[in-house]
Amino acid sequence: MRHQGGGRALLSGAIISLVDQAMLSATNFAIGLLFIRLASKSDYGLYAQFFGILMLSQALQNAVSNAPLISLGPKLRQRRRRSLSAHLLKLQSLISALAAVIAVVAVSLLSGMLSIPELTATVGYGFGVALLGQWLREYVRNYHFCLFRPGLALITDMIYSVCVATGLLAAALGGVFGTETVLLTLGVAGLISGLAGLVLLGPKPFTRSHGRARPALGRAWDVSRWTLPSVFLSWVSNNTFAFVVAAIIGLAAAADISAARLLLMPAGLCLTAWTKVFAPRMSKWWGQGERDKIRQLAQYSGVGLITLIVGYTAVLLIAFPLLEGLLLGDRYSTASGLIPLWALFFCVNAARGIGTSVLVGAERFRDLFLFGIAGTVVSLLASIAGTWALGTGGAVIGLTLGELSLLLLIATVGRQRMQASAR
Repeated sequence: MRHQGGGRALLSGAIISLVDQAMLSATNFAIGLLFIRLASKSDYGLYAQFFGILMLSQALQNAVSNAPLISLGPKLRQRRRRSLSAHLLKLQSLISALAAVIAVVAVSLLSGMLSIPELTATVGYGFGVALLGQWLREYVRNYHFCLFRPGLALITDMIYSVCVATGLLAAALGGVFGTETVLLTLGVAGLISGLAGLVLLGPKPFTRSHGRARPALGRAWDVSRWTLPSVFLSWVSNNTFAFVVAAIIGLAAAADISAARLLLMPAGLCLTAWTKVFAPRMSKWWGQGERDKIRQLAQYSGVGLITLIVGYTAVLLIAFPLLEGLLLGDRYSTASGLIPLWALFFCVNAARGIGTSVLVGAERFRDLFLFGIAGTVVSLLASIAGTWALGTGGAVIGLTLGELSLLLLIATVGRQRMQASAR
């Protein structure tokens, strides 16, 4: 497919990506609301922790396959890009299958060791299927975004959302809604939509010869050897809050903080929508030496994303009494006090995410790894200290401080090193 780099293509791609992320956000939002209405707070707290592990799994996948695809794919010719994408898909399929087996065994063992009624051995099977489905669907949609085909990514995610909605409705009507059925639904939906996305002009890893794997995977490893530890650090920094709060205060408190973050998720996913469209272009423009275009886009995007997040938060705070009366109920009334704190986190996260995309386009993966160490240390220590001192609000403040430290490193040291390498 021939890439049209004009402003109209960028705008249409951004709109399609925003619709795509809004749809996925609505799906996750519906899951959270169903947990709030149909399950206990302990069950929701348990799901929040499994969801956090799914985010870690997705981060690892980004390091293994998505990051090499996005940073290298737009710079390669069609034949080499096809070879890279096919071999990466084969590799990640093997890894995700192994991860699913480990997950089933681990959850089965933990269910017998821990006195948590909601944690049963069958939850592990649902979680294993969820891992398989997540890896396949995420790779396929990133493949389409990498080739500047957001419309096909949208179709893939539409199939996913329809399958999830159907499964959730069946579980709710059947009176079996819970962590186990939700994880199984997510996994099956991911497998169906991922296979459909492969049919829609996706990589064909098993139907044609793509040459030797070693050269393609060798280039990918040059990226992954830095992104693997980086994404793990990022997950620790941004997703362990549920575990910290659950360990210090309890599962019910973890449900409160997760519910507040759920309400802000549409604002946070604006960054994800932006990244899917513009990160591959950052890589392409860096390869073409268009530094001014990258700088201007980063500045305008930062202002736009923060404006969207602030505006959404204002509307959410105004509408919260209505949400509390119709959807949340009295059990989650304390979540309103966490909304401004989560909004601040997502504003800093948006600015940091733009800076990260710029460095990814410039292939400054080692710098991102080193910055990630500092950010994770700040985030983890500040979250633990904040939770002990201030409760759930302190955990969010700790996360924000970690993101802020990472942003400052990217804007100062990272920018200087990137400019030096461009000379």
